[in-house]
Amino acid sequence: MNGQKKAAVLVCAFLAALGVAACGRAEEDETAANQQESDIRTDGSIDSIDLGSKDENANQQEGDAQTAGNTDSEMTADELFDLFISGSINAVDSADSTLTFSITDLHMDSGEWDSYSVGEKVDLDNDGENELVISGPYGGMYFDARDNKVYEFARGEGNGLVLSYTYYNGAVWIMYSNRMHTGYKAYHMEQFEGADHLAAEMNFSEELVDEDHVEGEEKYRLNGTEISYDEYFELCSKIFAAEVSTSQAVNPVEEQPVTDETKADLYEGEYSDYDVNEPALEIKKNQDETYQIQIHLFRLWSFDDGVGKGTEDGLEFTATGPDGNEVNGIIKLEDDIATVTIFGQEWLDFAGLSEYKFYKTSDVPHIVEDES
Repeated sequence: MNGQKKAAVLVCAFLAALGVAACGRAEEDETAANQQESDIRTDGSIDSIDLGSKDENANQQEGDAQTAGNTDSEMTADELFDLFISGSINAVDSADSTLTFSITDLHMDSGEWDSYSVGEKVDLDNDGENELVISGPYGGMYFDARDNKVYEFARGEGNGLVLSYTYYNGAVWIMYSNRMHTGYKAYHMEQFEGADHLAAEMNFSEELVDEDHVEGEEKYRLNGTEISYDEYFELCSKIFAAEVSTSQAVNPVEEQPVTDETKADLYEGEYSDYDVNEPALEIKKNQDETYQIQIHLFRLWSFDDGVGKGTEDGLEFTATGPDGNEVNGIIKLEDDIATVTIFGQEWLDFAGLSEYKFYKTSDVPHIVEDES
């Protein structure tokens, strides 16, 4: 009996110990599972934070890309020129595309002979978009805008390459003039179809046959071929009548409104002869409302003592002609073209022509005073 009780007690003790061990393992397993779940949640939170960071960086990069896109977007020619004029961007040098320069590098608006000033915007390369003129010495500089940059397009470089532009045969031409030497004048013209595409060129010149004989015979050439005086004169008449000078005027006079009282003042200035492209007509207004007039007709005659008066018909004048006789004439102005007509059969017999045209080159006359 006692033996059976002891056996029963031992069996119960064994089963209790086994239950305690099982419960302990279960608690350990539950704790481990909870720890793993916690770890999983923690890892998930880290992943979530990392993803959030990546999204934020992506948004920042997208914003930077949008900013860069705005900076690199195509700008209009006027916008680019305005940025160049303000000094915000540079222009690419025409001689070396790896170099640039700022408008602040130029001698701007000083009023000196070598100063530059902002000029007009005009289509100079026949592409339908305007170029920028910076007026200055020897014709200044022209600029083109393309590919989101400003490029120097043309530049005057001394008396041997004076820059200007003209209208000829329905297109705009860039012109370089060489009038450095007495008895020799040469001109080079370029027509563009876009500033980076030279479509046509033209050269014409005049020079003395004998350099030592200033009043001697001259020869005329067009693109290397000798032409007649009449052909050359007709060509020059068309080209120089439409020429636009872009040289900087020193200390320019402020323009005054035109009234009936001041209209006659438009005559005052210096004009060049289409024949020789040199100053040949000088008109200066006197304080008594008369005009001092000097006319040099190449190889014909020089009127050095002309006196004129403004009328409804034009600027009527008298001067001393050949053989000391008085000559009468009239000057009519249309835009900047002065037409001089000299009256009388005596002059017509002497010169064979009574009408002469001159184009205005300056509002300031250069009267040669009589030193006798």
